[in-house]
Amino acid sequence: MIRFIPSKTIPYAGSLCVMFAVVLLLLSAVRSLYRPCLRLRLLRFGFILMFVLDVVAIFLIHRLQPSIVFCLARNTIISLCTSAVFAWLFMYSFHIYRLLATGETESNYWMIILCSVIIPILLSLTSFFLAPGCLLSPSQPFFWVLLIPAAIYILFDFYAFSTALLISFSKQFDCMVTEYSIRTTLWLHIILSMLCVFYNSFGLYILFDHADNPLYEIALNSTLVFVATYIFLWTNYFGPKVLVITITKDDLC
Repeated sequence: MIRFIPSKTIPYAGSLCVMFAVVLLLLSAVRSLYRPCLRLRLLRFGFILMFVLDVVAIFLIHRLQPSIVFCLARNTIISLCTSAVFAWLFMYSFHIYRLLATGETESNYWMIILCSVIIPILLSLTSFFLAPGCLLSPSQPFFWVLLIPAAIYILFDFYAFSTALLISFSKQFDCMVTEYSIRTTLWLHIILSMLCVFYNSFGLYILFDHADNPLYEIALNSTLVFVATYIFLWTNYFGPKVLVITITKDDLC
């Protein structure tokens, strides 16, 4: 039987913060699909949708009474959501890297499905069968099953960002961007990545070590609202609406 643990902060404050954040995120997801000239809209939509699931998972798991079955389900869901969020972020920065390095504007959908869907599902199944413990410590298998894939995705994301940023400085492009440059897009993306790293790290820290501290819960909810607001602005106002890149002849040598 599932039992919920009542919040120790202001009644319904956490629920209202999560509802507000989810509404902002869903509006951002819908908006990302209807931007007519934005080739990254599929990657944005996939990331936002998975981040919504991540937010809901952390919120609900924080309020469930621990049990053996609960630990199995929790490990599976947390592993899936965490790895998938950073997988979508990596695919976003990798797409920009390919755009600058090769001039390819179309996404490799098979690679997106493999990295952002199939691999996180396999990792979650690994957590279910090989990491059933309720503790998050270096002595437990779940710690490494959760940490290593997320860390690899984060490192790949930062590597793709750094390489794309260097290419944007070293190559000569004929760029037409209505509102923001490619470098601005890259910096906005890496800020988003750092916010997601902080939110997920903080959320997992509270789940496993300080679940009964109301101050931590308030801080987590405030962080969530800030991240959701940033994603809403990132989707609606920060991103370029038109992006045309022409590689010069010198770049083809």
